[in-house]
Amino acid sequence: MKIKQNSALNLEKSPGFPVISKIIDVLRDENISGYLVGGFVRDIILGLNSVDIDIALSHLNPDILEKISGSLHGKYFILDPVNKVARMVVQDAGNTWHIDIAPLRDSIRDDLAKRDFSINAMAIPLENPQGALESLTLIDPHCGMKDIHNRYIRAINHDIFQNDPARLLRAIRIAAELGFRLEAKTAKLVKLNSPLLKQVPGERIRLELVAILEARDTGSRFYEMDEMDLLGVLFPEFMGTRGVEQPKEHFWDVFNHSIETVRAVENLLSGSRARGSDSLLSSVPWSPEISEYFNKKNNGEVSRGALLKLAALLHDVAKPATRALDGERLRFLGHAQKGAEIIELIMHRLRFSKRETDIVSRIVYHHLRPGQLTNEDLPSPRAIYRYFRDLEDIAVDVLYFSLADHLATRGPNIDPENWKKHTGMISYIVQAKEANDKSVSPPKLVDGHEIMKRFHLEPGPRIGVILEQIKEAQASGEINTKDEALNLVKRQYAHS
Repeated sequence: MKIKQNSALNLEKSPGFPVISKIIDVLRDENISGYLVGGFVRDIILGLNSVDIDIALSHLNPDILEKISGSLHGKYFILDPVNKVARMVVQDAGNTWHIDIAPLRDSIRDDLAKRDFSINAMAIPLENPQGALESLTLIDPHCGMKDIHNRYIRAINHDIFQNDPARLLRAIRIAAELGFRLEAKTAKLVKLNSPLLKQVPGERIRLELVAILEARDTGSRFYEMDEMDLLGVLFPEFMGTRGVEQPKEHFWDVFNHSIETVRAVENLLSGSRARGSDSLLSSVPWSPEISEYFNKKNNGEVSRGALLKLAALLHDVAKPATRALDGERLRFLGHAQKGAEIIELIMHRLRFSKRETDIVSRIVYHHLRPGQLTNEDLPSPRAIYRYFRDLEDIAVDVLYFSLADHLATRGPNIDPENWKKHTGMISYIVQAKEANDKSVSPPKLVDGHEIMKRFHLEPGPRIGVILEQIKEAQASGEINTKDEALNLVKRQYAHS
C-alpha cells in the first residue's frame, strides 16, 4: 500500500520525526534495515502524537545501541533480556520519548504475525534518510488500516491471549483510549479466554486498568468487561452485588448502580464539554482549578478522576454482606466501613500504591458524609469546618462522589428540585473552600505555648483538645479575637 504526501499517514508532521530522522541516519551509515512498528504507526495514521516509538532492526548489538543513543543524546537500558529489547529515553523538542528497539528474528512479516491486534501489526520501512513520503510503503499484512477505518480491535489469531493473557485487558484498554470497539469474533475470543486473566501479575493488570480508568466512557467499558467475563475475574468481590435489591429510592440494583455511578462521575468531571447541553450538570460547581485537581498527574501518578471512578465502582462492594431488614426497611449498616476494608485488599492485590489505596478506601469510607451535613438548610460553618478537618485531602473528592451517587441512585427518576438542592449544598461547601474562609481554615488566634503559660497547664493531649475547641468556635462565628479565645479557655478551665 502506497501512502502519498499529505495523506493521513504523514511522518514528517509527527513531533517524533526529528528523532526518527537521526535514527535513520545511523542505520544508513551502518547499512542496517529497520522498521517503525506497532502502536506508533497506528497513532500516525490516526493523527495522534505518541511519545512511544517501536523500532525493529535487522541487526542489533550494543555498538548499534551506543551509536543511536549517542546520536539522540539519550540513554538506553535492556528492557527485556530474553527478547533482547532495549529502551531509550530521549529528551527532544520538549518531549520525553520512549524508544523500544528490538531485533528481527526472521522477516518483518513474521514479526508482525506475532503481534496482538491488526491495528498494531503494521510497519513502515526506515529506508529514506530524507524522510520524504511520496513513495513511503506501509506494510499491512493483517488489514490494520481497514480495521482503523472501521474502528475495530481485531485479534490477529486465536492464540494471542494464550501467548500473553494481559492482552485480554489490553484489548479493552486500546478500545477505550481510541474510542474503538472489539470486533465480534475477538470479543468472543476474549470471553473464551477470560479465566487466563488470573495468571497475569497484579502489576500488569494495574497498568491496563489505570489506562481504562483514565480513558473516557469507562462505565461502558465495565459493562463490556462484564459481558466478556473479565470483570468477575478482575473483581470477584464485586460480583456478589449483582441482583442485590436496594431501597425504593434506587432505580438500579447494587451492581448496575455501581457502574452507573462510574458513568455519573465521568459526566460530572467532563467540565464544559457537557455542561452546555445537560441541564442537570449546569448547576454543578466547576472551575479551572477543579478541572486541574481531577485531571492532573504528577510523576506518573494516577489522576484523582481515575481514582474516583474506581471508588465509584467499588463503593457498595460490601452491601451484600451487610444487607438486613429493619422491619420493612432494607438497610446496609456499616457497608461503607466494610467496603473500605475490602477495597484495601483489592488494591493491594492489584499492586496500587499505598497512597492510591488510601485515597480510594477513604473516599468509600466517608462517601455518605456529605448527606449527613444537614437535614434541611445549608450546613453550618462548624459542620463545614469539621468536614474538611476530618476528610482532609479527600474532602473535594467525596463532595463530587456524593453528586455522582445521587445521579446513579435516582437514575431517570431523578427529582430536579432535590437535585438542585443537593448541588446547591455542594456548591456552598466548595465555594467555602475556594474562598479559604474561616469556616474551612480559620486563622490561628493563640498557640499552645501561650495557653499553657497563661493557665499553668502541662503539655499533653488536653492542649490539642483546647486548640481544636477554639478552631470550632471560630468556625461557628462564636469568637473572632485572641481575647475571646482566651476567655473561652478560661471558662472551660474553670469548670474542669
